[in-house]
Amino acid sequence: MSNIINQLEAEQMNREVPDFGPGDTVVVQVKVKEGNRERLQAFEGVVIAKRNRGLNSAFTVRKISHGEGVERVFQTYSPAVAEIKVKRRGDVRRAKLYYLRERRGKAARIKEKLVAGSAAARAEKKASAKKAVSAAPAADDLTRIEGIGPKIAGLLNDAGFNGFADLAAADPEKIREILAEAGGSYASHDPETWPKQAEMARDGKWDELKTWQDELDGGREKA
Repeated sequence: MSNIINQLEAEQMNREVPDFGPGDTVVVQVKVKEGNRERLQAFEGVVIAKRNRGLNSAFTVRKISHGEGVERVFQTYSPAVAEIKVKRRGDVRRAKLYYLRERRGKAARIKEKLVAGSAAARAEKKASAKKAVSAAPAADDLTRIEGIGPKIAGLLNDAGFNGFADLAAADPEKIREILAEAGGSYASHDPETWPKQAEMARDGKWDELKTWQDELDGGREKA
């Protein structure tokens, strides 16, 4: 019986799927039935999360429609998904981009990942290097820590946590007190993993951090 199931799963996963990840802009062609007719409906947006679990693989796409955020979760190998096209590569370091839900306008845009070796990439690199020489060092972006959105990042900045090093040395209980004093929904956040995430970010262990964040749920350890 297990062999039959494995065979069916293998056949369903035989469809070619492009390589894409969080931050990439994709166009998903979905099969829609209307009576006896079938048509394709395109859903274009940014991938904010992706789960690789064989036949149970899935990804979440977010777009802005009439000023409102719209999200859809697609099963990667679902028969209802006719095609997945990567329209634009996003340059991100996080495995999940749920923080985009709290951003609007330009703040919600993701920098495009340039292809190494291209003229555009070389020009971008040169411009960035020149800017780095003249500009003062920017503060660490605390929203790279899973579980921290722009509002909480601002709250932590006001409390004196201006960089990954500050957050890495923090006691989770102290952070809980700050969130509790802010009231509202802030107190519902669990900062237990934030110092450890910040430590990895401070040390430049981005690949290791991304792998761990992929295992977290909103910045929390899964039960």
